Amino acid sequence: MTGCNQNAVVLTNASPEEVAQQGGSGLRPGMWETKVEIQSAAIGGMAEVTREQAKAQGRDVDQVRTACVSEEEAKRPVGDMITGETGGKCTYRHYRTEGGKVDLALSCPGPDGKEAMTLKASGTYAADAVALDTEMTVGGAGGMRMKSKTTMHRTGDCPK
Repeated sequence: MTGCNQNAVVLTNASPEEVAQQGGSGLRPGMWETKVEIQSAAIGGMAEVTREQAKAQGRDVDQVRTACVSEEEAKRPVGDMITGETGGKCTYRHYRTEGGKVDLALSCPGPDGKEAMTLKASGTYAADAVALDTEMTVGGAGGMRMKSKTTMHRTGDCPK
């Protein structure tokens, strides 16, 4: 994939708004299909379950969703599109895009103000497609940890 913005953006401890001011995701508005392929997951102190083990147990390991991304949403950082974050409470521990590549770490607080969710993602992006390896932790050390491959691609314009 060829990057849609060849200028480097390197930020640390930045809000989603600060990332958006630097050009955000650079994605085109329109209908987007997002596929999340779960590679492994672990809850609490339980052993990690791999994709193959989950499939052998008859579990659905792929999630596909389609959504209309508005012009405003397209200006948001890529991590916001993955998490659905729009409240501005999360912090990008680091956010780097350059030459069609992205690397980020996002941290979001829970209602008690403590870190409730972290997301690490790296991969490639262009105006019409994104491919990321992601690792998400929810609820800290005793919570859930999931590794996945996330692909997103623009399928056309939003319905009028």
